[in-house]
Amino acid sequence: MKLLQRSKIVPQPNGCHLWVGAKTGCGYGRIVRVVGGRNRNYMAHRVAWEEDRGVAVPPGNIVLHTCGVPACVNPEHLCADTRTGMAGRLVFTYTPRQIKPMTHCRRGHAFSGENLYINPSTGGRVCRTCQSARAARSYVLRSSAAELNFQHG
Repeated sequence: MKLLQRSKIVPQPNGCHLWVGAKTGCGYGRIVRVVGGRNRNYMAHRVAWEEDRGVAVPPGNIVLHTCGVPACVNPEHLCADTRTGMAGRLVFTYTPRQIKPMTHCRRGHAFSGENLYINPSTGGRVCRTCQSARAARSYVLRSSAAELNFQHG
């Protein structure tokens, strides 16, 4: 396989072949290839899967790691399927190092006490301070729009 001939792969005792070149923010390997005279970014695990099998990933399918290691490009640890098919077949285990709990929202408010709301339908955490600010902005915009319609209506 062409990808494995590069020096950006480090075999591990657990069978993973770790990509140590450029990575995305989530830890997936990223490779640049020239296509049609232009540089294009590709996910290294997709390239590994395609080079190993000699075919492109079928439309509507994704390539997923059965080992749960985003930087792994070992074709034996990769499989292609639809998102719904994958969800039913694979079980992932994550180490605490991979999941960093967010303690604050992106505006710096703490996710704790009265400032934390858990959305019952999604289980996601919502900052009450930011939610109140969004609601206030929305109210002002709707009020202004209604007032303009009343004056010009």
